[in-house]
Amino acid sequence: MMPTKTVLVFFSCLWALSDGFLQVNQNPLGPNTSDSWKISSRSVTRHLGSNDENETSDNSLMTRRNLLHATAVLASSLAYPRVVQAAAPLTEEEANSVKAKAHRKLRPKPVQTLRPSLDKDFASLFMTSSYQSMDDIDCVPMDQFQRDFAIIRDAEYQQYSSDFGSPINVDMTDPNYFDFLSFAQYAAINREVSSDAPFVFTEQKPITNTISDVLLPGGQRLQYGPTTIVKRDAALTNDKLSSEHSHRVASAILDHLDATYGGTKNALPYLPLNTRPGSATLLASLNQLVTLFLMNGYAFSGSATIGKEGRAFGDASGTNFVLSLTAPATLWSGQALQLMGKTDKTIQFHNDFLLKTAKELMARCGYQFTAQTMNVEGGAQSVNTFTIG
Repeated sequence: MMPTKTVLVFFSCLWALSDGFLQVNQNPLGPNTSDSWKISSRSVTRHLGSNDENETSDNSLMTRRNLLHATAVLASSLAYPRVVQAAAPLTEEEANSVKAKAHRKLRPKPVQTLRPSLDKDFASLFMTSSYQSMDDIDCVPMDQFQRDFAIIRDAEYQQYSSDFGSPINVDMTDPNYFDFLSFAQYAAINREVSSDAPFVFTEQKPITNTISDVLLPGGQRLQYGPTTIVKRDAALTNDKLSSEHSHRVASAILDHLDATYGGTKNALPYLPLNTRPGSATLLASLNQLVTLFLMNGYAFSGSATIGKEGRAFGDASGTNFVLSLTAPATLWSGQALQLMGKTDKTIQFHNDFLLKTAKELMARCGYQFTAQTMNVEGGAQSVNTFTIG
């Protein structure tokens, strides 16, 4: 039950809205600043979904529908323990600022090395699962995320292509372009979630939402539908967003592999849920997982090995596994995101797709990661280690 003071605040806000005195400066939840609330009803109507771009009267009446929208946002906000503002929408000026350009200069240059072409469906799987998982965890308006991603992609591409030193085929099956595109996507993800993510917000869904709309040139010009209110599950707190996103991405990858290869000679070995099999059984499954990634062009070569056997009796607790890849499709982007994480501790989202999937595979068997390392070594080597318990 809401405290009396909270109820009074709510109805005071509702009264102000109905009389046309309350304006949200940026969006219905407003930025968390002292001048967020202004006097005018026009802005509330506009930001809650009005399509009249030529409206000029600050005294225009709110429609009943928009009043209900605003009331629902306020009521939802009060029902949650804490409602905060999402990261401010990115601007082209910010993406091309002196500071942003200086950071680009500090990143490792992409290595020109032999890498196989990615399977188109596999490349799309990584991008779409990362995008869909952002939508599922409800931490940022996806229309804002799409626009910010497009701005980051466009701002970063010139430096990346210049550092690469030769023309790049704008095709996700080209590992050199996929490497860049995945970095831009995860840079956008980290930007949106590194700020205190909101529990309640409004967003507009794109009218068309294909992989080319979202990820390739032109994505920033999507046409959007009506404004809707989004409420995140209160149990999914901000400190859980990174792990939940990784879990969802990895689940999508495993489900795709099962749907594609299940019942064939290339299928992952069957591991009953929560049976905690021994290290040899787990190693066989991890090696087949690496093989499937290689079959789809994710890296030139790779392997799974045991770094150190666990001492537990009857299961694999304490065992350390090593996943090694040569020339993976995320070679440069993995390095760049790691470097960002060393200077900015809010960077928690990484495009370590093989490691994510291995973690989910272990979880389905009943194991959890007790320690893990991500390391993209000099040259073209990527080595990830993890210990289970």
